Amino acid sequence: MTLPLIRYILPSLLFLIFAKGVARAAEPVRFHAHNDYLHEHPLWDALQAGVTSVEADVWKFWSGLYVSHFPIFGKSGSLEGWYLGPWRKAAALEGASGWSQLWMDIKGPEGAVQEALASTLREILGDQEPRAPRIVLTGNDVAKMAIAQKLSGERGLAGKFEIDRREFDRLDPPRNGSSDPWGWYSLSWSEHFTWDGKGCIPVAEWSKLNAQIAAIHSKGRRVRYFHVPSTLAWVRVAQSAGVDLIDVDDLSLPGRLKKENPRAPASVCPRT
Repeated sequence: MTLPLIRYILPSLLFLIFAKGVARAAEPVRFHAHNDYLHEHPLWDALQAGVTSVEADVWKFWSGLYVSHFPIFGKSGSLEGWYLGPWRKAAALEGASGWSQLWMDIKGPEGAVQEALASTLREILGDQEPRAPRIVLTGNDVAKMAIAQKLSGERGLAGKFEIDRREFDRLDPPRNGSSDPWGWYSLSWSEHFTWDGKGCIPVAEWSKLNAQIAAIHSKGRRVRYFHVPSTLAWVRVAQSAGVDLIDVDDLSLPGRLKKENPRAPASVCPRT
């Protein structure tokens, strides 16, 4: 290749590399409110804080589906009143236009909640508005898989919801197109990493995190971590590593990130 040709091509290549990096940095951070219902105003506190994905623990007791950390004890409310009512008209509700996902953590009793939730999802997904938040099923593996198998085989419902897996294996098969409901991994941070979100992340764990995320993305799936450190340092690590949905129990963290340089890189400990 002649020198004049290099003179023209090299700046173009450098520009493309720079533009790709800027695009990645400019991508909005997607936050997820784990156990959202524990906040004073379920759903709405999260949306006001810039959190666009929420999660509710779903139980079947009394005459319907309820949201609670433990049945009967503690704060509880109906799935319909807290989430499905707003879900049905999210595109038109003031303050809900950015709502992107509703995660349902399936609890129990296994048979009863499976039957009731499958019936409810069949009803609402059949009339789903195009801009309605995406529904993701998590929690009880038996109930989750049974619901997915049942609904995916019904006309018009395939591809309208997703499920996750709580364990990752490098031998897992890749996702089989958009109609395959298995689109997510939800992994416990403490089962994979020891860093507590304070100071810098050890370089070995930083490398492990990036490798795990790359392997999951190569299978056409996305990942979130739960039971995570509630610190801004952890949020920056998750953002820099490419975690698809960043769990927050503290709803002040998105606002703090925005105020304190949202593009700041993760703090990684130097090699020793």
